[in-house]
Amino acid sequence: MQEFAYTLGNVVKQARLGQKMTQLEVAERIQADERTILNIEHYKGNPKMEILWALIRALGIDANAVFYPEKTHDNSDMKRLQLLLSYTEYVVVVFCCVHS
Repeated sequence: MQEFAYTLGNVVKQARLGQKMTQLEVAERIQADERTILNIEHYKGNPKMEILWALIRALGIDANAVFYPEKTHDNSDMKRLQLLLSYTEYVVVVFCCVHS
């Protein structure tokens, strides 16, 4: 089994469950067979691009989670940095406004 099958299956299942959807509901949304979703989630699917495209868009999956999973596992440091930077920008703007 290729690594991408595990990554894709896990990401699709997590996104589907996060939206409280059944495999059938996802299949209907992307106009595919329910077995297609089942196979992908059980690491047996190697979907065509039109299925992959539709899945990513229908479930709101970040494509990086599928194609670059090593970069999306733990973004906590990046999120903290972005929060700190946004806070810093706010402080600078307030400081400049008060002292001008």
